Amino acid sequence: MLHDAGRQVPEVRDGWVFAGVLALLFWAPLPLASNRTFAVAWLFVLALLLMLGSMWAWRRHADHAWRRVGRFRGPLALLASLSVWVWVQSLPIPPSLVSLLSPEAFRVEAGVGQPALSLDPQQTRLYAVLTVTYLMVFLVVALTVRSRERLERLAFGLVVIGLLQALYGVAMYAAGVKYQIFFLDVDQSRMRGTFGNPNHFAGFMEMTLSIGVGLMLAQLGDGHGRWSGWRHALLSAFEFALSRTLLLRLLLVIMVIALVLSHSRMGNTAFFVSMLLVGGVALLRGRRARPTILILLLSLIVVDLLVVGSWVGLSKVVERFESKAVLVELSAYDDHVEDRGDVYKYALDVIRDFPVTGTGAGSFYEAYPRYRAQGTGYFDHAHNDYVEFLTDFGIIGFVFFAWLVLSSFIVAARSFAMRRSPLSRGMALGVMMAMVSIAIHSTVDFNLQIPANALTMVVILAMAWVVHALPSSSKSGGDVA
Repeated sequence: MLHDAGRQVPEVRDGWVFAGVLALLFWAPLPLASNRTFAVAWLFVLALLLMLGSMWAWRRHADHAWRRVGRFRGPLALLASLSVWVWVQSLPIPPSLVSLLSPEAFRVEAGVGQPALSLDPQQTRLYAVLTVTYLMVFLVVALTVRSRERLERLAFGLVVIGLLQALYGVAMYAAGVKYQIFFLDVDQSRMRGTFGNPNHFAGFMEMTLSIGVGLMLAQLGDGHGRWSGWRHALLSAFEFALSRTLLLRLLLVIMVIALVLSHSRMGNTAFFVSMLLVGGVALLRGRRARPTILILLLSLIVVDLLVVGSWVGLSKVVERFESKAVLVELSAYDDHVEDRGDVYKYALDVIRDFPVTGTGAGSFYEAYPRYRAQGTGYFDHAHNDYVEFLTDFGIIGFVFFAWLVLSSFIVAARSFAMRRSPLSRGMALGVMMAMVSIAIHSTVDFNLQIPANALTMVVILAMAWVVHALPSSSKSGGDVA
């Protein structure tokens, strides 16, 4: 029997569903990060099967299942509201209602059949399918990850998936492979794994690395006392060399190398800034583990500098960070543009005309050409997740999204502050680190528009709430400070 909020929960045989969650997370990045229509369909089908499997596993314990779901009602309600809103955007509605809610959409679609709030209802329906997929995956994670053991396995699974992407990326980068897949020309001169865009690969590595750092801190624990002399230090080093912590440490090194070789300026900046910020919190809170935490953080930074200096070259990285004329390759059919500033300026015009309801999820590529000046480059994404959420989802959808993210961060922060379990604290820190990293990266890129990255982030958000819902009674090891 497991204990959930003081109640005994019957043993539910859903290990195969949990394995399916890991398989889904492994699959999502493979077909160009699932950034194709057929891949979205596969994600939906797989998530639906997992959902049905979870319902089957809980069929004899419906009351316990509802109680479990009730502990996640806040984030589930926000995800469900976002999904409903995207569906509403895509549906044909009376012209008078369109005129009331979005006068500009009514003007644009005047005389074109039954109007909708979205300028591209078909693409918005695709995003609606994605939001339902994310909702189902969040719910399945909430139902299946009920113990510390499963939480640790989920975290380690994310690290392994990131490692496999890194190893594949290193192999392709070393070979300098060029190929075409799903109508996209792929050049591995910048490491990108199975992603179409190296910046999105960097975003994926940021998230999995962050969870890995959290898992590493969890395994370091609260320490076994202060380093009292060379004998203690030598014994600690010997124990570390024989533990699985060293294996995890080596995996993180490989993943850091992959992140650096993606040549993603903001990807590297976001990860290391978030690591320093969250690591600083860990140093302040985890007094006994300060030496080991400090060594972990410094070693990751040293590895970064060594890789940059010997494989890439510090001068090249400095040039890339200073360059204002960076060519952005959007797709095989897009132009090369020299600056992203224009897209933000024109996107603000879109927000001004579609403030409340947006232009429809996924419709930026349709709305942007109406506002860009003649002769300027074409963008199918805003290269800023915040801007694109506002243009596509409007204030209504943006509020649901922002509320979900902020509430998840607050829950993770509370878990870190109140829990004593090293795993709970480590996972809370890993979640916060992943969220901070993507929040920084999202200011110049569109990682959350990529299904594989968005799905991974949804699972990480779910992990924040899972940590919060872990048993905290004395029978469970005393997890409250």
